[in-house]
Amino acid sequence: MIKFNKITNFDISSYAANKRNSSVLFLSLVALNVFAFFIFVAHHPLHNHALRMPWINPLDQVHHGRWFNFFLMKLTGAADIPVFLPLFAIVLNVISGILLLRILDLKLSKLESFIVVGLITTFPMFLSLFYFTWSTPLTVIGGMFAVLSVFCTKKLSFFSVLSGSFFFLLMMASYQVGISIFAAVAVMSIISALYANARFTDILYSGVARFLSAVFGGLLYLFSIELTGASSHATETIGLEQLPARIVQVAEISFQHLIVTQPDLLNFQKELGLALLAIGVLLSLLVRPVSPARMVLVLASWLVLIVSTKAMYLVSSNNVFFEYRYNTSLAFLLGFTAAIALHCSQLKIVRSTVIVLSLLLLTKNVQADLIRQEVLMRGQQHDLALANRILARIESLSQLDTTKTYDLVRVGSYSSFRHSIMSAQGHGWDKPGDTHMDKGDITDTWADEDVFILLGSKVRFKHRGFDPQFKKKIQDARAELLNDRKPWPHKSSVFIHEDKIIVYMN
Repeated sequence: MIKFNKITNFDISSYAANKRNSSVLFLSLVALNVFAFFIFVAHHPLHNHALRMPWINPLDQVHHGRWFNFFLMKLTGAADIPVFLPLFAIVLNVISGILLLRILDLKLSKLESFIVVGLITTFPMFLSLFYFTWSTPLTVIGGMFAVLSVFCTKKLSFFSVLSGSFFFLLMMASYQVGISIFAAVAVMSIISALYANARFTDILYSGVARFLSAVFGGLLYLFSIELTGASSHATETIGLEQLPARIVQVAEISFQHLIVTQPDLLNFQKELGLALLAIGVLLSLLVRPVSPARMVLVLASWLVLIVSTKAMYLVSSNNVFFEYRYNTSLAFLLGFTAAIALHCSQLKIVRSTVIVLSLLLLTKNVQADLIRQEVLMRGQQHDLALANRILARIESLSQLDTTKTYDLVRVGSYSSFRHSIMSAQGHGWDKPGDTHMDKGDITDTWADEDVFILLGSKVRFKHRGFDPQFKKKIQDARAELLNDRKPWPHKSSVFIHEDKIIVYMN
């Protein structure tokens, strides 16, 4: 239990001066991530939900049960801030990686620590979190709270369970996906403790502390969403009767996800990751003489660890099992496999091999991050150019009356431009990466007016931002208004019907 005199006597200036070596590691990792996500930092690509320029609803995400965003908005001024938001998220992510090293307490050099945290923070699945520019810090801080909750519960005590519960609550109130990170990091700590020959009672007590933190923190979160009235797909859960079948399904998909390719995680990266995983498992079992009981427990913990990376799906009714933004726990799995492989490598040649493999994978991940950001930027340029042509067509309609207010209805997407350039030159993959990045237009069909307002349209639109009836309007247009018309760029694809401007894309 932390002594309160240590808290009252804490001096941040002295602490920083005593942590110069850690500061070098921290700043090096921030620099690496700024390089890896440079286009997100420097150019602020527009996402496809709606154009938040610059203001955000102060209660944004609260209806999804993510009420911590209300407090985070105080820090960000309820604005979609260029440069600051991605840099803030990078700092939070680096802190999460360094906290993981503290939890594992493995003997790693500064270079090895840099590689491990770098593998975590540059993992391409984080691209989807950076793409949601206005909520990037919220989603990333949820992962940090998950790691903090595990960090605070090393021992079984009232204070550790209380602090662990508090951070678990904040994790859930930020981004519920953190459940998978919490579970995975908790199992990682068991593996590292078993390898270090920690006493079984100590491992058991820390496990009980983390379990109690999850229970109490989860109950507090349920109470909080009752108070806030949150209700959406993000707060929907499975029934207890579904749990046995769900466990089997999630276990199968967890192991499948280790080998399937995705747009930013292609064969070579998967092979390098699997090689590190295999080396980490073998070395943790074979290098240090341990009892057969410990070997069995270590192996069983590795199997549980892989499944725990999808622990969220054992609670949530979400069935999008491979979506990037729901699987960032795999980044921590990758970092841990590298860390345990480096720690357990007693032969210099083995250690050097692991370092080379890890550096190669780190390089490939950074490359994948930069390639995807280029695709998103080119996709934005494409969509802006296309939207400009559509706007010119709208403004040339003889029926258009700029004194009237119109309801814009777009039927279909702009194009598959992002997907087509990602899959050029024979590139392919087994599963999609992220729906919004892979196929998203510059604005979604429920907020399509925003892009035309950005381009300087003088047309008066009925809606700005979310149109609650957009699905019905699209269905009605398809059923009643498109029989004698052809999709864009045909001259009949853009027309006015009563108070509606219809844009028929496909």
